[in-house]
Amino acid sequence: MKTYTDKNGYIRYKYTRKLVHRTIYKKIYENSEFKFSECLVYHKDRNKNNNNLDNLKLITPADIIKFSRSLNYNSKDSRDIIIQKYVKKYNRDNYLNLCFLEGILRKSKLPIILNEKSVSRLKNEINFERKFMKR
Repeated sequence: MKTYTDKNGYIRYKYTRKLVHRTIYKKIYENSEFKFSECLVYHKDRNKNNNNLDNLKLITPADIIKFSRSLNYNSKDSRDIIIQKYVKKYNRDNYLNLCFLEGILRKSKLPIILNEKSVSRLKNEINFERKFMKR
């Protein structure tokens, strides 16, 4: 099948416009608890062109809930409070934690596609919050 790279840098099949990395992971997905459409598939090395199965990681809604519990997240918390809780809990950022955090912040149904702009924006907010909390 022919592919192309979309404006966010992800490889898609030309005629169906489906994301290649999601199609690859869907073939091995075996979880009856969640629909595959509710899950997020992300690239471990953040290289959107590396669609090898060993580079893909599945995040289920249960993973997001578990992460939100580790932050003592309350559904009534504002965006700023959630980021403050994240900053207090995690001294260093990794891409997986940022994926979880973005999932909580969007308060939307999965799948969530994190692009470099949203990760960069989120890191800027977190860094600002870390500087503010040191005062």
